[in-house]
Amino acid sequence: MRTLAFSLALCTLALGCQDAPDDAAVADRPAPLVTEPVQPPEAADPETLGGDLPSYAARLLSGPYVEASYFALPPGASVAMQNGENWVIYAYSDASVTVDDAPTEWAAGSAAFYDAPTRITNAGDADAQLLFFERWANPLPDRREDPDEDIRFPYELTQIDRIDSPAVDVLVSNDDVGVALVTLAPGESLPPHSAFSRVVVALSEFEEERSQGDEFGGDSPDVRVQGEAGSVSWETARNYAVENIGTAPSETLVVAYYE
Repeated sequence: MRTLAFSLALCTLALGCQDAPDDAAVADRPAPLVTEPVQPPEAADPETLGGDLPSYAARLLSGPYVEASYFALPPGASVAMQNGENWVIYAYSDASVTVDDAPTEWAAGSAAFYDAPTRITNAGDADAQLLFFERWANPLPDRREDPDEDIRFPYELTQIDRIDSPAVDVLVSNDDVGVALVTLAPGESLPPHSAFSRVVVALSEFEEERSQGDEFGGDSPDVRVQGEAGSVSWETARNYAVENIGTAPSETLVVAYYE
């Protein structure tokens, strides 16, 4: 069911949301930041990230820090990664690819990291469903602070592989990024922490509560957030805990960026 729901959501994006806004996911999420981004170079190759995307791709998020794109890469087609600082690729389907002519097998649910220009070619006989996260050169924003939330607790920024929870399945961890699948059963929570800035992709529908009250040393009310499968958002570093208050497991892909 998750695969069908997420694929349908991405198909909708591909057909109707070629240039989805930064806050395309959920109205309750923080408003997109207003900054002057470093402009990506013009791409002469239409199958190069950062330029115009081919018909089998969709841009899910575009901002001053990260661009996220979905590709249903046909057999024999290629995409070049050369405009950004680094790239994360998440395989939504099994994929037989070549990475700069080196044969590689990606299992659905796996992730890879690259920090040098790279070309990915689909060497299989079916579409390769891939999510690309392309990091631009802009410095990340400071931790989000909102006087209305009265957040005063002393947690330090936590890399995703240091969150003490069995719900966090770390796929990539290095000095630049942390990539993880976060799966919360109904009623399950992540402990209070201060997370780095990140892209969050909902792989299922979700209903969650973000605690910002007593355990944080503040007195603001909890915030309830709902989202659909396929929603994508940028979240600036902030302090909070998360609980799945829905009736079904929630699954999100988190790509956290460090500096």
